[in-house]
Amino acid sequence: MVSDFLNSWYDETLGDRLAVAFRAEYERLRGTMHPNRIFSELQTWIGGSELGSAEHQMAVLTVLAYYFERCDIFEESGDTRS
Repeated sequence: MVSDFLNSWYDETLGDRLAVAFRAEYERLRGTMHPNRIFSELQTWIGGSELGSAEHQMAVLTVLAYYFERCDIFEESGDTRS
């Protein structure tokens, strides 16, 4: 779903620019808090501080999952940094 949106968006660099932004935010948070807290902080960073509707929450989690799946937001499994 996210991939389809990004592929059809008029700015073909949007997906890559978002990946860079997500990675930068992850790196800012990394090492300062527990991974579960980082996930929560990323949810807030993406979707805002208001919980929003169920549809809004699903959209936020969908985008977050997309970038996690692409390995843009976290270390590869072999990364030993903590």
